[in-house]
Amino acid sequence: WFQTDPGPPDAVRGRWLADAAMAALFTGDAVRAEAMALEALAIGEALADDTVVFQSLYALGPIHNFRGRKDQELAVTLRALAITERGENPDLVRFQPHFALAMAFIGQDRHDDAEQAFMTGMRIREELGTVWDLPLYQGGLAELHCQMGKWDDALVEADTALAIAEEVGTRIRVLTCAGVAALIQAHRDDLAAADRYLAVAARELDRAGRAPEGYWMTLATAQLAGARGDRDKALRVLHDAWIANEHSPGLRVYLAPTIVRAALLARDPQLAR
Repeated sequence: WFQTDPGPPDAVRGRWLADAAMAALFTGDAVRAEAMALEALAIGEALADDTVVFQSLYALGPIHNFRGRKDQELAVTLRALAITERGENPDLVRFQPHFALAMAFIGQDRHDDAEQAFMTGMRIREELGTVWDLPLYQGGLAELHCQMGKWDDALVEADTALAIAEEVGTRIRVLTCAGVAALIQAHRDDLAAADRYLAVAARELDRAGRAPEGYWMTLATAQLAGARGDRDKALRVLHDAWIANEHSPGLRVYLAPTIVRAALLARDPQLAR
């Protein structure tokens, strides 16, 4: 329909472009995603259409995250949240602006603010009765607590999210939660438990295809390989992920310390540099 004449109305085109931007991002094409989100934003601003503006800003948040623009991520996320908080369009409640805000706070190392945003979003979803999307917030908390070294808390959130996903049939954040749990267990030398979580992550990856949050599975796979003495495999897994995310410096930030360490252990100082 995009290519037909006269094509969809501008407002519809803007919403579709924003949706397509998110789809492009989560299939690994950050460059195309940004182009579509910016086009959607231009349409929304020209029309003064809050829905189109919101959806384009909502898409731009993670795009800026993946491309390493943390300040811009926070700016567009706050702007999107302000639109929803005006309460003029109840349809926007189906989106997850507090999750996006929490992720932006993480990018600023504002961990307490991120935790509060996750909790606020979870409370709103509970009030709405939309149990299917609770794993989105629990997965976010699992990531946050893992990064903060609160591994027990991270495992609780990950296991709770996985249990809800199994119960209600949602696949939201399954890859993230299984990857986080596998990484923690690998660090704790519980290799059997790490294998079990990695199997869950692998099934989800096979089902849904490549996804940005797969870096947790990458980190866990590398840690597990290293724990078993296979330094070459650990480095190979990390290097493949590094190449695959060439347009996503925001994701490379998470991989960099681990790949440098793996390269040094594999006696490849050139790669480490």
